[in-house]
Amino acid sequence: EINMKREEASVLKSQNEESRVKFQNMLDIAIDEKQRAEVVVEEKQSELNELRVHKAKVDDWKSNAEETMSANLKEFATFKDDTTRKIEEKVLIITRLTGEINMKREEASVLKSQDEESGLKFQNMLD
Repeated sequence: EINMKREEASVLKSQNEESRVKFQNMLDIAIDEKQRAEVVVEEKQSELNELRVHKAKVDDWKSNAEETMSANLKEFATFKDDTTRKIEEKVLIITRLTGEINMKREEASVLKSQDEESGLKFQNMLD
């Protein structure tokens, strides 16, 4: 009976050792997988940080482009307003000068008519 119990104990000890080895192997595999997962997480975290840096640069570029575009639009609006004002001033000057030229033409026409009349009168007086 003692020998049977020893054999049972020996079998149980052997089974226990096999179970312990299997458990240790499973534990080793789980630890390896956890370590690989941690490496992947670190890589992905690094990629995420790089993307955040890139996004910040893109946001800066976008902001700078918007500021530049806004400044350019304001500058163009000022240029357009100045140009429109200058054109309006030139139109007024041309209109005024055209009026003056027309008045001078009328005066010249009147003087020419008067001169022709005077020339005729003088010619008649000479005749």
